[in-house]
Amino acid sequence: MTPQRAKEVGIIVTVLVESLLTFGLASLFVFQGRFGSATSVAVVLVVLAMLWIALVAVALAVVQHPGSSTTLTAGIALMLVVAGVFQLPAIAAAILLGLFLTLARHTMYREINNRVLYRTSEVFGKGLRWILFGTGIAALGLAWPLFEEQLAGRDISLSPETVGVIVQRIAPALPAHLTAFIDINLLTSVVTNTINQTLQSVIASYRSVFLLIVLLLAISAWRAAMPIITWAVLPIIAGLVYLARKANFLYLSRSQATIERLHL
Repeated sequence: MTPQRAKEVGIIVTVLVESLLTFGLASLFVFQGRFGSATSVAVVLVVLAMLWIALVAVALAVVQHPGSSTTLTAGIALMLVVAGVFQLPAIAAAILLGLFLTLARHTMYREINNRVLYRTSEVFGKGLRWILFGTGIAALGLAWPLFEEQLAGRDISLSPETVGVIVQRIAPALPAHLTAFIDINLLTSVVTNTINQTLQSVIASYRSVFLLIVLLLAISAWRAAMPIITWAVLPIIAGLVYLARKANFLYLSRSQATIERLHL
């Protein structure tokens, strides 16, 4: 085994272990709730996720052997399926994650080989967005059963206080002969019950459509936050590359080319 091949194997193993740790912790945090302090676990999970994204970006950019990149992508997808207990949402998310990681690999590999000077933001910026999008899909795949349970319609309702504000604004616009005989509190109660019953009926009848709307809203929110997260992860990538170069694990090669031009 050549030294370069040994390094690629080490990178793949490191990323897969980090993937299993991150996805496994996310699965436990979402489904089992065995932690005494949810805030501290959420912070740890966010830190692990950002480190995982940075490691995956560096790994996809530096592995050279086609089999190494395929093994890395397939292994990460498999770790997601395992963490999701082989449920259908996790499997679907793993397939999409593998696709986005493949796109990120091609994007960063192209940037590395087509640029004259190495710049972390220029090399990793575009590909990192594919990784982040895949990360959001992976999170949805792990949390989707929980979404289905909580968004089934049982707990979704409007409070009387919220409806009361609306009723108080609409009531003055009603005819005077009606407002004289209307009790605002009674009207608020009736409207609240009517709206909530209608809402529960609509959600129960069109549950799949409702879940699809929630999915699209979650994806849109994550897509809007991706530029900010990208700039937060880039310093981590720069730090990993710096440490790897100091340890003689990665090298930044420099070459000089003779440029010839023909003039009159």
